[in-house]
Amino acid sequence: MDHTEHQSKDDRRQARDLSLEPARPPAKVPGYQIQQFLGSGAFGEVWSATDLKTSRRVAIKFYTRRNRNDIQMLAREVEKLVVLEADRYVVQLLDVGWEADPPYYVMEYIEHGSLEDRLKTGFPMQVGQATNLFKEIATGMMHLHRKGVFHCDLKPGNVLLDQDGHPRVADFGQSRLSTDDTPALGTLFYMAPEQADMTAVPDASWDVYSLGCLLYSMLTGKPPYYSADLAAQIETTDAVGDRLLKYRDALYAADKPTAHRKVAGVDRALADAIDRCVAANPIERFNSIESVLAALETRDVAQARRPLVLLGILGPLLLLSVFGIFGMWAFNQASTQTNEAVGLKAIDGNNYTAQLVSRDAERQIEEYFRSVTALAYDDSFVAEYQKAMNDEGLTKLRYQLADPADNSKLVDLRQTYRQHPAIGPLLNKLSRRLEDPDSVFPKAASWFICDRLGNQVASAFPTENKTLGQNFAYRTYFSGAMQDAKLSDIPPAGSLPRTGDASESADVQPRRIIDRPHLSTVFKSTQTNTWKVAFSAPIVAENQVVGIVAVSAELGDFIVFEAKDNRYWMLVDGRKDGAILGHPIYRDLKQQQLPVPDALSNLEIDIEEAKQKNVAKPFDSFKDPVGAIDFGAELSGDMKYDQESIVSVEAVSMRPTVTPLVTDAAVKLETVKQPAFYVLVLHNTEDVFADVLALEDRLKWLGVLASLAILLVWVSMGYFVYRLLQATKNRLMQSALNDPSSETFSAFPTLKQKD
Repeated sequence: MDHTEHQSKDDRRQARDLSLEPARPPAKVPGYQIQQFLGSGAFGEVWSATDLKTSRRVAIKFYTRRNRNDIQMLAREVEKLVVLEADRYVVQLLDVGWEADPPYYVMEYIEHGSLEDRLKTGFPMQVGQATNLFKEIATGMMHLHRKGVFHCDLKPGNVLLDQDGHPRVADFGQSRLSTDDTPALGTLFYMAPEQADMTAVPDASWDVYSLGCLLYSMLTGKPPYYSADLAAQIETTDAVGDRLLKYRDALYAADKPTAHRKVAGVDRALADAIDRCVAANPIERFNSIESVLAALETRDVAQARRPLVLLGILGPLLLLSVFGIFGMWAFNQASTQTNEAVGLKAIDGNNYTAQLVSRDAERQIEEYFRSVTALAYDDSFVAEYQKAMNDEGLTKLRYQLADPADNSKLVDLRQTYRQHPAIGPLLNKLSRRLEDPDSVFPKAASWFICDRLGNQVASAFPTENKTLGQNFAYRTYFSGAMQDAKLSDIPPAGSLPRTGDASESADVQPRRIIDRPHLSTVFKSTQTNTWKVAFSAPIVAENQVVGIVAVSAELGDFIVFEAKDNRYWMLVDGRKDGAILGHPIYRDLKQQQLPVPDALSNLEIDIEEAKQKNVAKPFDSFKDPVGAIDFGAELSGDMKYDQESIVSVEAVSMRPTVTPLVTDAAVKLETVKQPAFYVLVLHNTEDVFADVLALEDRLKWLGVLASLAILLVWVSMGYFVYRLLQATKNRLMQSALNDPSSETFSAFPTLKQKD
């Protein structure tokens, strides 16, 4: 039900300010229509009015303290305004009411308010705008000083801005003539510290200090040395003398202000000029307004000359840099093209080598499969195997080994199995194949046979046989899977039919077994604790798989990969995670009788990534992951595997040596895909690009020599320009020494100190 109109914070603040303003002017002024209250000070009020004769808008200042000193103060201020008549930098006097009550004087009205109003917006001025306005204010103050007037209370509130934004100095209530020794107090933080003394004699450096405070405020928003705590301490001090003393002591003890140096666009010359204006010690301060303007003029000349200086110094450097950049571009283009050509040639050579190695790998792998399949399909061998497997006592042992009722009896069962005479012929047959020096595969690590249950029923090793009688149904050479299974996932032997009649166990799931020749994944041998692969083939009887025969080889033995001329090759299993099956590192480890670490057998190579690096443009190098393995000893081989290389990839075609078997429908075995292998040929990049790198090094040295020549020319020209500038500066200093009263002399503090 509140019908009061809603007001914003600004509306409420404006209403409050209006309510506090005087409701009516102190007096009527004949010939003028007073309109609006503009502000008040320590000695009176200022109102805007209109001249009834000319319709000109004016400002009227009333001295409202109503004591006998008002006439004297009015007289002093009018005296200064009369002296400054027609000065465009000063607010002009139009009329005086000496006999009025209260007394007043009429001055021209400045439309755009004061510099203080501008700073209250909260946005400091841009450096260029602030310095231009400052120069005009300083010029006006210089006119005052030349006419013998010290303002003594210069602050943002006493600088008015006309319609064109030009400044006008106002409020000469504290001003003094140069011949006057009466003290004058200014405004805190715009008043020089030595001015804050009731016995001080007015001096031109007071206005210099106030000028510096003006420029500092325009750039930072606050005067130098200002702090809210200090202002509060001064205001809470009762006696005027104590306030002034506290103000002086605080400024003398304070550090030099630095906020103006952090303003973007403030150069060193401008910052130094401000420092010399607001120096608390008057000895370090500019001694006149002319000195301030001379310093700014020197800065302007230096800034105007800077493009020419930069052009003189940087011009030749830029020209030479263009030639240098063009030369570098041409060098990079030639280097890139040469590297690409050499890289492509090396890749072509690598690809050809990869093809040759791939064909050789195919032949060697086929020899392994031919050897193992020849035994698996040997009728006499199959007959001997079936005879042993059909032995009643051995059959009982095999089922107990595959699915023991008590695991604690496994050791005894295996010992009993190893002594069973039925396996003797099989053991002899495998031993002859392992020990025969003319064997098709002399580097076999072992030969072994597993029955349909996964038991190792016969085996031959160069060392003591420790695995005979163990069950390996979980191995990939038995199941044909891509990785070893868990023993808990292997169905028990009791679920398998003991006869060839599948109808007796049509609902059971038998153990998975290969139905064609297969190369296992990498596995750690239970017998030798070394990493191996196994080539296995199914043993077939009456159109059923009744077991497997396999030959194993240690990694690095079944295919020999040499390293020549910073080039070597490896065999990678493409079926599972890119396991490394062949690599010269295996030869190095074997020569030094070092074990194959687990980290090496678990390495994976991304074949697709290697293929992409083979065709990438620009050339993309490949790093052998073997180089990152810590083998615990320094390898004796010359080949370093941790270097960048170019890589070529070639697939190894696996041609089946036999056709897949027709298995019993009840067994439902999955068809095992033919394995996929890849040969990777790596050629050390540094060796490939050795000649190109040598040529690049020679050209780089030539480039360095050319750069040094360019630098020498640039330094020589810069020194020449520097000497010219120094000569100009010396002439100015000499001129200042010849005329110490000149403005130039004031701009050189070192000369003043010497003087």
